[in-house]
Amino acid sequence: MTAALDHVLPAYRHRERHTTRIATTPNAVWSALHEVSNGDLRLTHVLMKIRAIPARLPGGGSPLRNAPGDRGFIEAFLERGWREMRVDPPWTLLMGAVGQPWRLRGGETPDVIDLDGFRAFARPGFVLMATSFELEPLGHGTRLSTETRVQPTDAAAARTFRPYWWAIRGGSGLIRRDVLHTVRHQAEPTRPQQQLRHIAPDHDWPDSPERHGKLRASGLTLIATRTPSTPRPSWSSCAPKGS
Repeated sequence: MTAALDHVLPAYRHRERHTTRIATTPNAVWSALHEVSNGDLRLTHVLMKIRAIPARLPGGGSPLRNAPGDRGFIEAFLERGWREMRVDPPWTLLMGAVGQPWRLRGGETPDVIDLDGFRAFARPGFVLMATSFELEPLGHGTRLSTETRVQPTDAAAARTFRPYWWAIRGGSGLIRRDVLHTVRHQAEPTRPQQQLRHIAPDHDWPDSPERHGKLRASGLTLIATRTPSTPRPSWSSCAPKGS
C-alpha cells in the first residue's frame, strides 16, 4: 500500500511508523483523534518535560513552552510551527514542518504554509519533517497508523541531526504509541456497555436457572429484584461478575 507521505516527502533519511486497530468506525476514530488533548496524553506530557530539561539549565536559553493541558494535541502541533499539508476526513491528516529540533531552544522554524512551499524548501541547515495519521477500514473496525519522516536539507544538517535522532527516537516512538493508545481508548465503546446491549435487550426475561447459567458462562451476573405486584423480575442492573 502506498503511504500517504509519499506525496509529501518521498525521499527521507529517517522514518518510523506505528499502527493500532480500533473497534469502531473511521468517523468515530477521526473524531477522537481531534478531541484528544495534551492533558489526556500523560506519558507524552512527562516525556516533553524531560525534553525541556536541557533548556532550563544555566546557559540553556529560554525553555520550550508546553501547551496547556486542555489544548488539543493537533492544535498544539500547529502552534509549534507545523502546517496541515492535506486533510481528507475521515481518512488522512498530513502535517509538515521545517526546523532545527536539535537546538536547545528549538532553533528557527521557517513558516512553510502549504505543500508547495514545503516541497520547495532547500535552505541549508534544516530538516524537513512530515507526520501522517491514516485511517483504513478493517473488518468491523479501523486501522489507525501514524508515520513520521525526516529529510535533512544538506549534509551538515544530516550530520547534526543524526545523533539527536538516535537520542530521541525511543521517546518519539513512545509518544506516538501514547497517542494511538489514547485515541483507541476514547474512540472505542466501553466493553461493559457492549456486553450490556448484547446480554440485556429491552424485553423482560423469564427468571430461570437456564438463563442465569448462560449469564454466568458469559462472565456476567444478572441482579434482579422481584416486587409483590408483578410475577416478573424487574432487572435493575447488569454488572461484571464480582464487581
